[in-house]
Amino acid sequence: MSDVASAAYAVKNALYEAAKTLFAGDDIVVSFGLPSDFGSPDQVFVGAFRSEQEPGPMGGRRSRNENVYVTVEFDFTRAGEAEDDKVVTDAAMDAVRRLEEYVRVTDATLGGVCEWCFLESIDSEGLTPLQVVAAMRQSSISVVFHAFVRVTS
Repeated sequence: MSDVASAAYAVKNALYEAAKTLFAGDDIVVSFGLPSDFGSPDQVFVGAFRSEQEPGPMGGRRSRNENVYVTVEFDFTRAGEAEDDKVVTDAAMDAVRRLEEYVRVTDATLGGVCEWCFLESIDSEGLTPLQVVAAMRQSSISVVFHAFVRVTS
């Protein structure tokens, strides 16, 4: 599907565009890397990416199979939830669920950038950091999407 050395950056761009489209009507800031607008309590940023390549099927174009991994960070905060991280974690996980479903159901090829893209892992500390617990509750969830691309040249 790709005629470049690596499709990793294109996959990251496509996930960024998918998140922007999905969350356009919400009060969620979507950014490419760290956000510059910290005014919203809800941030989604498309961050790190990496890829691994291996030889693909033999043929005249010397194709390679590329596995691309893109990390999307969900950083949500809620003021006034003095005793419970559940409210903010529910909101963050709902955003994770919505992006996962959008990619899996609506656009698994990310507009034709890859053969498929699915959620691979979710990581969270599961609690508000002690430095901010007196002021608010925070849920930071790191999600890795895995895309498969056939690279040809």
